[in-house]
Amino acid sequence: MKSRNKVSTNLIISLIIALVITSLYYYTRDVKISTIISLQFDGIEKGLNPDDTRFDYKNIVSEDVLKLVAKEANIKYTKELLSSIEIKEVLPSNIVRTIKSRRIDGDNYTYYPNEFIVSIDTKSKNGLTKEEDLKFLSKFKEGYEKYFIDKYSYPFIGLSNMVSYFDYSKYDYPELTKIFKSEFNMISSYLDVLINDNKDFVSDKGYTFKDIKETINISKDLDMDRIDSLVNRYELTNDVDILILKYKYMISRYELEKNKSISEYSSLDNLISIIKNNEHSVVIPSSLGNSITINKLDDTYDTVASEATGSKLNVGKQEEKIKYLQSEIEKLSKLKSETKETKEAKAEVDKMVKELNQKILNWTDLIDEVSLEYFSDKYSNSIELVEEAWINRAVSTLRVGVLGILIMIMIFSFLRVISYKFKNRM
Repeated sequence: MKSRNKVSTNLIISLIIALVITSLYYYTRDVKISTIISLQFDGIEKGLNPDDTRFDYKNIVSEDVLKLVAKEANIKYTKELLSSIEIKEVLPSNIVRTIKSRRIDGDNYTYYPNEFIVSIDTKSKNGLTKEEDLKFLSKFKEGYEKYFIDKYSYPFIGLSNMVSYFDYSKYDYPELTKIFKSEFNMISSYLDVLINDNKDFVSDKGYTFKDIKETINISKDLDMDRIDSLVNRYELTNDVDILILKYKYMISRYELEKNKSISEYSSLDNLISIIKNNEHSVVIPSSLGNSITINKLDDTYDTVASEATGSKLNVGKQEEKIKYLQSEIEKLSKLKSETKETKEAKAEVDKMVKELNQKILNWTDLIDEVSLEYFSDKYSNSIELVEEAWINRAVSTLRVGVLGILIMIMIFSFLRVISYKFKNRM
């Protein structure tokens, strides 16, 4: 009975010691925290980003991405974090076999991975605790997804920030609608890109890019016509002398362009005469036994003639601009001192400009809102979480288990030998 109790005691002691040793071994080994993400968007299978630039998987762990991830995880970002994080491609076993087989056969085969494992070495000095490292990688998918949508949303900055650049107080009354037109051209180009990208998209509030564009076009034409009408009727300007001086400068510039076009036309016209003098005849036999003679010009004739026509048209366009500005100067020169009606017209135009500017800001805010919704929807499934963040130690649990059993057997054997020797001495 005592012998059995002794064996049980030795077994328990061996088990406890083995557990202590293997636990120390297991928990003192290097620890990594990892997560796996998969990219699913058009072009990744060709190694391209959504904007057709070359895809580089290392950008997934760029500083800009890590800052957004830290923000999502509510953790303070440190530069040391950048050096403690690593990323590797995940290659399926069948792809590895295919690559090896193709290379043996001498074939060129390129595989672009779309699955990646992101890891943090917890022993690295990145300023975070192990728990914070785990929390950080738990939010990696969300942070990278936000970065991805922001980066590949056209035109990469908010439209409202682009149009708010203009300061209308710096422009004279005759220039106002020209500035507005440049803004509307920018907005229209932006919307055209979105319409071409997906003309069927409808926002949660029922907006389509096409409807927004049509609404803007109708409203802006009415508003700008009203502004132009008042400006032209009362010949509104902040400073007559400065405006006349500006128009004179524009006339001199158009005169230079006109003279340049005249010179180009003269040279091209002379070249056409030379080409015509070098025309040659080609005799082609007909089916009736007769022959047809065709005068054939040099192949460059059509090109030169087209350029000459273009130069002549440019001369006409410059002359029209010059005549218009000359008529404006004549009107401005006859202006008397500012009347009560002129002051009232200026106040009305100022009010309309302010209202139209506010409309533009409202429209661009709406476009930004619908664009964000569109791109968020478009790229909603582009980043998928394959494996949530987990603790990955440098040694496998199976190896630790086998080691524990071996240690327990060794200790148990050692205790049995000690017990046997002690018994014999007794």
